[in-house]
Amino acid sequence: MGDVRPGPVTVWHPVFIADVTPPDQRTGGMRDKAEGPLITVAREAFAVSDPKNNRIQLSMRDRAVHEMGKDSKANDSFSRRLGSGAVRVAAGAQAAWPPAP
Repeated sequence: MGDVRPGPVTVWHPVFIADVTPPDQRTGGMRDKAEGPLITVAREAFAVSDPKNNRIQLSMRDRAVHEMGKDSKANDSFSRRLGSGAVRVAAGAQAAWPPAP
């Protein structure tokens, strides 16, 4: 994410998420037909913490998802609607943005 606006509901914008879970272990997308990460980008996301379940619930606006198949064909989708999904926060995970000084 490039910027974070704190408040009762935190807003992230823009958003870039790379799901590097091995494709055959994913619960969505192309699963075992995929090669490489599942990439999600969005104009903005409303983030709500769910510490009990160790995740952050994101509602994303202007969201695009990209995944590459083993057959070298792209699987892309785009939605302007506000869509939601959960992002698990791994123990010791660190944000890739902003880069460390």
